[in-house]
Amino acid sequence: MPLFGQMLRSDPEARYYIWGMHLPNYLNLAQNPRRVSWVLGIAWIFIALKCVAVTWAVDHWHMPFHAGWITAPTVAFAALATVLWMTHREE
Repeated sequence: MPLFGQMLRSDPEARYYIWGMHLPNYLNLAQNPRRVSWVLGIAWIFIALKCVAVTWAVDHWHMPFHAGWITAPTVAFAALATVLWMTHREE
């Protein structure tokens, strides 16, 4: 089996495949603006539902920490992922 670097040099399409996995998960905003909007909208709905559920669970079971310790990183990383995904340009 060739080394990974040798494989990339010998096959230009191999940079997209590593061990049988297709790496670039990218929807082109210019080609599919409605599809991207729907995918991101649905993802943000799930994030909002998770935050509501966590806040309810923390309050309902009187947990000894604030729900923000879970919801704040969730929203921050989701926002970061959204910004990176929306600003990604294919090279």
